[in-house]
This record gives sequence, structure tokens and C-alpha cells, in this order.
Amino acid sequence: MRPENISFCWKNVTRAEMGVILEDSKHQIKILRVPITNAVQTTLKDMLSATHAAMIKLVPTDDFPDLELAQIYEPKTALFVPATWDFLQEAMALHALSNLPLAPNALDNPDEVRIYFAIFRDPRGNKVVACRRAVTFKGLIKRKIFFWKDKTLAPADSPVFALDHEFDYIIAQEGIFILHPGQFSAEAVDNKTICKQSADALPVMEKRAKFISFSALDAYVRTHPMAAKLLASIRQRKDLEVMSPELVKTQFARQGIPFTERNGMVIPVAEHEIDFLKLLDRRLYDMELIEGQHELYAAGNRTQRAATAARSFKSKSKQKSPPAKKSAPAKKRPTSRASGTSRA
Repeated sequence: MRPENISFCWKNVTRAEMGVILEDSKHQIKILRVPITNAVQTTLKDMLSATHAAMIKLVPTDDFPDLELAQIYEPKTALFVPATWDFLQEAMALHALSNLPLAPNALDNPDEVRIYFAIFRDPRGNKVVACRRAVTFKGLIKRKIFFWKDKTLAPADSPVFALDHEFDYIIAQEGIFILHPGQFSAEAVDNKTICKQSADALPVMEKRAKFISFSALDAYVRTHPMAAKLLASIRQRKDLEVMSPELVKTQFARQGIPFTERNGMVIPVAEHEIDFLKLLDRRLYDMELIEGQHELYAAGNRTQRAATAARSFKSKSKQKSPPAKKSAPAKKRPTSRASGTSRA
């Protein structure tokens, strides 16, 4: 999915409204509309244009990749989350809101502002809601701000707010377009919801990969957000049904991940649940570039280079090549990789 494919005219935004999500010390949530001037409307429209342009620059032609909750992304990465994803209910509810009350006192307690957002409409009434964490927005409040007024430097007599250059993410009817994944995950993804929904989905996953006892992870997943996010990522895969039991068990053994078997089902061993799930999500790999040294790595950010890499390698390996000269074995030393962390 790309921004151009949704029911919204990005080049002709006719109206902009501003709102805030407040959270008080008792974690009570309020969503209010903020009165704004035409100048603020113009600034919000500029932010929307800048956000849209930044996304298109990152992914000029292809569909935006789907967000993977267990992935570690660059601070600025264009991603998409379909509206059908069950953990998006709260974020999508913000898009569905209408007739928000106009609250002149919405910013009387700036420290309670968690998110500020803008509702944009095109000539046909289609809308998108763009959101930003209120870090910069309320960042000036604790600073001593002065104005040059009537040829005299005087302190600001009311709170001063600052709008950002871009929004973090944009909510459309079709789903959410993300520019800043870290900010989106911090605000729009609730760990308790992810844990519950991932655990509830385990029986369905077990029907897809019939030789893996996902249900054995139920209690663990309900209290461990990282496991829940890995499971959410695995659920997105379209190849669970065709995984080979023997190849999966071979990889577990190669990576040193213990498991047990009962009635033909592979069962994760306690204290190794995360590695068990990381392997199924293709986040563990090994290298053997030094004779006698088997290096294991965990990838926080992994991208598939080519689906036919193995087949291509096999065809090339059949070609005859001159025997390699033997060299003295190298000394073992710590290794590192930008996108991976050494496991052992």
C-alpha cells in the first residue's frame, strides 16, 4: 500500500483541525480539540506535506513494507500497517472520532499532553489524522522564553508551544502510514494488548504449522512483550504451512536451541522461548568464515536479500573450481556486525 492509493487528495487539503490526547497523573485519557488560527492551520498543512514527501522519498515506487513489531528500524523508515491488524484498534478509533468538543482550556496543563494530532480533509470530505508525540511541542515550556516587544526584552506571559517539521504517522481509513517507527511503537502499540492478542492467536498458528506446539508458549507470551511481538511478526508470514519439520529441527540444533518433542510436536524449552521464536522469525543466523570457529548471531533488523539465493548457490557450487590453498588457522577473536549481535 502507498499513500497515493488511498481515498484522500494529498494535493488539495481544504481544512485542518488540531487536537490533543491528554493523560493525567491517574492515567485518565482525554481527547480534545484545540482552537487554532488560520496560521496554525497552514503550518499543520505544511507538516502533512513534509511528512508525505519524506515517505515518498524513502520509498519512491514500491508498496510500503508492512511494520514488523519485533524489527529494529532506522529512526526514519516508511512503513504501513493495514487497518485490519487487531492491535490497531485504539489508533484506528482516533480516525473514527467525529464532532470532537472544542476545548479552550485544552492546553492549560501542558505536561499532560501526550500526543498532538491534526485532522485533515479534502474537498470530498475524505480525511486522514496525523499524529506526533508531544516532546518538542511542550519542550519550550520549562525554558525561559523572552520576546522582543516595544523595544524591550520581556518574558513570555503564557506557555509557548512548538510544532514539529513532520508527523510521526498518518492514520487513514485503509491503515496507518508510518514515518518514525520508534515513536509509533511507543505511542500506538500497547504491550498488554499485544501480549493478549498474540497469546489468543496461538491455537490458530498451531493449525498453520502443525508440528510446532505454539500453545506451550501461552503463559510466557501473556507476560513477555518481546515474545508477543515476535509472534505477531511470525503470524504475518505466509509460509508457516510449508515449513519442513526436519529442517526446522536441524536449525534448532545448529543454533544450539534446545527443544523437546511429544506426539510429533516440537516444544520450546523454558528460558529459551525468545531464541525459539527468533529462529522461526528468521532472526538468528550463523557464520563460519574462520576454520573451526562457528559464530552465532542475532539480527535485530533483518531483510531478505533474495528468495532464490540458496538455489543460485547450489547451481554455482556444481561448477568445478581450483582447490583452495590451505592457510594457517586464524586465532579466535571477538567478531561484530552492524545489523547483528553475537550470541556466542
